[in-house]
Amino acid sequence: DLMLCMPKDIQVTVSKAALQHMKHKWRNQHGDLGSLKAEVRNAQSVVILDGDGELLRLVSLVTLLLRRSDGRILAQIAKGAHMKLTPGCMLPGTKQLSAEVIADTTQRMLDDGLHFL
Repeated sequence: DLMLCMPKDIQVTVSKAALQHMKHKWRNQHGDLGSLKAEVRNAQSVVILDGDGELLRLVSLVTLLLRRSDGRILAQIAKGAHMKLTPGCMLPGTKQLSAEVIADTTQRMLDDGLHFL
């Protein structure tokens, strides 16, 4: 939580240090770090090392809890990609972009993914 509250330049500096530390281990287990490095460089992701020295990717998410008067909630029950559905129940949400306030993230979510409401 604290890391995501820090200024973006500090987040990028800490993330780059974590990536440098994990470079050889990550490549052996997961392949290239190119896309994650790009996300860090563009301040789209923050990465840190946990207490065990494992790489953690942090993102700021905004989720909505929409509840009807009868107590029912709106939930996404599957995700679609490449003409396939993958089951998974979760609240509607999206990543908060760099320098975006929660109200703007919420409006973007409503405009882009929940326009049917």
